[in-house]
Amino acid sequence: MTTKHRIVGYAGLAVAAVLAAGCGDDEKLVGLTGEEAEALALRVGAASSMAWFEKRGDGSGEYEFVVPCPASGNVTFSGKRETDVGLESTLDVDGTQKYDACAQVVESGETITLSGTVDEGLSFTRRPLMGPTVIDIEGTWRGTVVWSSRNGDSEECEVDLALGATFIDDGWSEELGLLGGLDGTFCAIAVDAPFAEWYGTK
Repeated sequence: MTTKHRIVGYAGLAVAAVLAAGCGDDEKLVGLTGEEAEALALRVGAASSMAWFEKRGDGSGEYEFVVPCPASGNVTFSGKRETDVGLESTLDVDGTQKYDACAQVVESGETITLSGTVDEGLSFTRRPLMGPTVIDIEGTWRGTVVWSSRNGDSEECEVDLALGATFIDDGWSEELGLLGGLDGTFCAIAVDAPFAEWYGTK
């Protein structure tokens, strides 16, 4: 049974399914493992991106705030947002995420550091229903990043991720409806992380 969590402001989302492919040059193969790829892809496309949502009460306008990364470093979020509390409550973000030596320890114990900037487009729409809480989430993240590990491996590569998900809470049971997920590519690695597998995990 899935444990209930508040989706608003939840910054601890983590990862599930990612397929990894090696990359490098003729002398040395440099590439991300599956667990490294999934941690970095979700750091860009889900985990870090959810942290700014805690700022939703500030209304429309420009924003800039900094969120620390799990091991060291930080992410700077900046851009513009628009809110609408009409028939449908919506929040739309058009900005960037700048990764400054953002370090994350993966399951193997390896520390991977991420630097670079990605463009972020994100929207949350809460449907006006009398019964369950239904929130549709859409997002895109595109840009160039550099990852590096403690053993000296590093790579500059492209990020192209998209999130399409729906959160449903009927308010009566601990079962949540978690539809859709994150997909795209991270450093030429195919990403397919269903919402139900990474929501509410760390």
